[in-house]
Amino acid sequence: KLFQIMIGTNNREKHPKDVADATKRIIELIRSKHPESKIVLLPIFPRGKTPNDKLRVFNTKVNALTEKFADGENVIWVDFTHKFLDAKGNIPKNIMPDYLHPTECGRLMWLDSMMPIFDKYCK
Repeated sequence: KLFQIMIGTNNREKHPKDVADATKRIIELIRSKHPESKIVLLPIFPRGKTPNDKLRVFNTKVNALTEKFADGENVIWVDFTHKFLDAKGNIPKNIMPDYLHPTECGRLMWLDSMMPIFDKYCK
């Protein structure tokens, strides 16, 4: 019934458009094989301690491109990445101690953000 996609944080050697294009192809493949299913498209989570970190900037560029693939009906863009940031846009250590992988606290924030989507589309 529901696919969740978040792709690209490890593709730093590519251009953001290349990562977005690959994501688009994956969406098209899923839609061709499961046209009745919904796809939840997540932005790449923040990476790097600060908003100016080059990895965060890369992910932000990819996200700006991939967000356009959502149509709000079959492909739904769900962005809750602000929850992983403090007021200055930095990633707190208790959320992502390596500024990449969420802790249990971060994963629970992710789950909490996804529950309304699961409830809506997986009944």
